[in-house]
Amino acid sequence: YLRLKWALKDLGQPQVAALTATATPEVRDDIIEQLSLGKFGRKPPQVFVSGFARHNLTLAVSHTKNKAEKLERIFNTISELKTGIVYCATRKNVERVYEELAAKRLSAIYYHGGMSEEQRTKAQDKFMSGECPVAVATNAFGMGVDRADLRFVVHYDIPGSVEAYYQEAGRAGRDGEPARCELLFNYADVRTQEFFIEGANPTREIIASLHQTLLRLCKRGPIEMPMSEIAEHVKAAKNDMAVGTALYLLERAGFIARDYRQGSRTYTTRLIEPAKSLNELPIDFERLEAKHARDQAKLRRMIDYVDCHGCRHGYILDYFGETDAPQHCSACDNCGGAPVSRRRAARQRTNVEAAPAVEPLQVSANEKKVLLQKALSCVARMDGRFGLGRITLVLVGSRSKEVFDALLDQLSTYGLLKEFGYDFTQELLRRLVAAGCIEVSGDEYPKAALTELGRQVMLAKTPLDIELPPFAKPKPAARKAATVAAATEAEVPYDVAVFEALRQWRRDVAGRMGIPAYLVYPDATLKELSRQKPQSETALLEVRGIGPAKARQFGEETLEIIREATT
Repeated sequence: YLRLKWALKDLGQPQVAALTATATPEVRDDIIEQLSLGKFGRKPPQVFVSGFARHNLTLAVSHTKNKAEKLERIFNTISELKTGIVYCATRKNVERVYEELAAKRLSAIYYHGGMSEEQRTKAQDKFMSGECPVAVATNAFGMGVDRADLRFVVHYDIPGSVEAYYQEAGRAGRDGEPARCELLFNYADVRTQEFFIEGANPTREIIASLHQTLLRLCKRGPIEMPMSEIAEHVKAAKNDMAVGTALYLLERAGFIARDYRQGSRTYTTRLIEPAKSLNELPIDFERLEAKHARDQAKLRRMIDYVDCHGCRHGYILDYFGETDAPQHCSACDNCGGAPVSRRRAARQRTNVEAAPAVEPLQVSANEKKVLLQKALSCVARMDGRFGLGRITLVLVGSRSKEVFDALLDQLSTYGLLKEFGYDFTQELLRRLVAAGCIEVSGDEYPKAALTELGRQVMLAKTPLDIELPPFAKPKPAARKAATVAAATEAEVPYDVAVFEALRQWRRDVAGRMGIPAYLVYPDATLKELSRQKPQSETALLEVRGIGPAKARQFGEETLEIIREATT
């Protein structure tokens, strides 16, 4: 990939689109740098970020003491949710978990890179066709896996980064219906990821030791020797993976050539003459050290996610550079949206701290009528095309891919119940089903539609008296932060002329890009811009709600609008 920029130069700098699913601001910057976008006569690239939110996914972490607790949690999840993927970090763990499921007579396939291509294809086809409801796999099971009805993704081991975790967890709930993503954590598992990091990032000492070893072993000609046997001769290495990576680096640097001969059991390795010293080889050791540090930092951020006491959705969105990350979501274990973890259950069993019961929402008769009308009108607008999960996402104003792809954010009912959150809204719809106001089809992908009673209630022609679901208000810290922010915004005046100019510009940009206006800038950011009226990119980045990605995408136009409105 690092050579792509030179290929682009040789092709006369054609137009380029760089697409990726989950990338932090730092990674996005690196893609721009590595492709030399904005260089060699190119204009600076346009950067579009469509949002990472998946609020139909309930995120949870369960702290487990041992493998038995992990397996028990997997058995319970499969029993409850039926279809999904169990991700493991190693081939050994994949086969171990699969054997335990088989012993319980639970239907599953297993998949990892050590299987033959025929075995992998057969396993994947069996899972994708719906013949088998559960897959146990390493991260090799990913590309092309797009089964819409997965209700869970369980991680048996901690992944090496938030990017890896969210990509794998994101395979659940692609039909827009609710799904659970649970990480089974034991701190001893961190060592597996540390081993992988050491294996992917050999030190200069290991590369130098391998260089000398190959000079000695290949002195009399090519050698046919497996990597594990070569590793035994490298005294500096305690990790065979690191030797394998170092072999690749030396091959790429032109020191050795490795060929696989038909009928042979392993690769043949030979020196490329004249053999060069290590210092003569084009190996960027500073870059290798920097990558090692980045990989370690990514693992630390993944551990921070495990230890996070705030909103898990908010943590992930903040990690990916979203400036409007929520402080409360109703769709993670910390915000009350997931089953109680083992750690909390143990705390409750010992009566250390018991959570107060959440009471049903109490409102006036008229407020309840309006609430029911809002929910039912959204069902009517969806015209029987989607299930309760997708309707819930629309009502709470989700910024998820499922909503935007179907243009559901353009409905008049989008975000009508945003203040109540996902769990409350979904339960309200379920109660309306039970009351006979909504009917759900019995298809493989159930769809919801209004009944005649539901239509009468929506039009306020027939009263309906049902108990509303429990409603847990945001945690005190989140409420306090929101109150302080609102109070600050109310106290500090802003330039109305600048605000209106920015709002008109935002409307034009959103129309041009085909996205909701708030994805350009929310109103709070427009007001902050109208207060501070920045005149440079540095000043722009000081504005609350604007990060590097927003500044790159809209910065020049924003500053121009402000300048025009203030002259």
